[in-house]
Amino acid sequence: MLIQGGTLVLEDGVRQGDIRLEGERIVQVGGSISPLPGEDVEDARGCWVVPGGVDAHTHFDMPAGAFHTADDFDTGTRAALLGGTTTVADFAECEGDAPLETGFSRWREKADGKTWCDYALHMTVSHWEENMAEQMADMAARGVSAFKVYTAYQDDIGVDDRALYQIFRAAAALGAVVCVHCENGPVLELLQGELDPQEMASHAASRPNLVEAEAAAKVLCFAALTGARAYIVHLSTAQGLAAVKAARAEGVRVTAETCPQYLLLDGARYGGEAAEAAKYILSPPLRSGDDLRALWDGLLGGDIQTVATDHCAFTLAQKRAHLEDYRRIPNGIPGVEHRMGLLYTCGRQRGLELPGIAALTATNPARALGLYPRKGCLRVGSDGDIAVLEPGAARTITAAGQVQTVDYTPYEGMRTEVSIRSVYLRGKRLVRDGRLAAERPGGRFLNCEINKEGELPWERS
Repeated sequence: MLIQGGTLVLEDGVRQGDIRLEGERIVQVGGSISPLPGEDVEDARGCWVVPGGVDAHTHFDMPAGAFHTADDFDTGTRAALLGGTTTVADFAECEGDAPLETGFSRWREKADGKTWCDYALHMTVSHWEENMAEQMADMAARGVSAFKVYTAYQDDIGVDDRALYQIFRAAAALGAVVCVHCENGPVLELLQGELDPQEMASHAASRPNLVEAEAAAKVLCFAALTGARAYIVHLSTAQGLAAVKAARAEGVRVTAETCPQYLLLDGARYGGEAAEAAKYILSPPLRSGDDLRALWDGLLGGDIQTVATDHCAFTLAQKRAHLEDYRRIPNGIPGVEHRMGLLYTCGRQRGLELPGIAALTATNPARALGLYPRKGCLRVGSDGDIAVLEPGAARTITAAGQVQTVDYTPYEGMRTEVSIRSVYLRGKRLVRDGRLAAERPGGRFLNCEINKEGELPWERS
């Protein structure tokens, strides 16, 4: 297969050229490659040829209290693929104090044979016990390079400081990454009890910026104490970003992730009718315009390395089942289908160059997960994971026009200035002219390699 005449978005810049795929890999990248007899050719003139997206933060087929996410691995990864994403990383969870292996195996059962793109797994650690370090080592041997912890929800899935420190120490011994949801759980729960549960704005008020910043600063202290790698998920505040920058200046190895919702939506969404505001109940909550500007500056300045979605979709019926108490509304919004289009549109409008957007949406998350250079870049020997984007082909995002199995989108009415024309997964063209061309799911589980690269580029002083 030859992709010919496109604008290649490479790690070191942009240039016109061609890419040849053979089997599952990229075998040639050049300025002008002649087609072989009988070779399939895609004419990519006028298009951007970019690395297939890597979304490092999704929640498919996940229980959430009395609810269950609307997208499973079938519908969620189909939407991801059609949106230009060829790899997702989901979070496996255990029930209660069950061994990590049970959660890992359960998530493999949910996903294997059902994914339209490739997938990796992070492993959530919700408690500490005597043999947890051995369990984490077993997960690493099974292809898990990152472990997720919550500093909130300590009566359920969250951990206290004692467990948090021991998880960091065990991860450091493995060279693994610790992904952290940073919110001070006890403080936000205290604030929740003092606010009107029928006001959707109470959701944001119970989680002020410093609830995130305090937790992030503490987590980064634990990373410094243990030497472990930290990955701050869904960073949403200027103060949280300041904590990341300060820690990195002191030599802490930290990757910062934000999400499109924290770049494009603000807390004004919690005003008005409860039924509408309920769509935007997620944690952390949407923030202020000042926070949005700080996060964009963080992207432009290289202080934030990845943009993921935290895709956690619930239907309107689920969102509106408990309008009498915002605390009972399932947290999360959809987004896996629209990330690439939004970033390649809004990122350029904000001053990001094409290679920078490719780094945020593909290269850097692949590096952080231990999947690079197999994933996340256009180079000889890498998997043939490619998205062909057509600039100038504007489209309006609507719930009616999306594939995600949810009856709303937080980006309703927003316009993207690019369309996803073609998507290749491991050398096969699975999306053609914006439509799914595959008959059945062909995604695979990915074994992530711990600490493959040693020090990551943004970890260097």
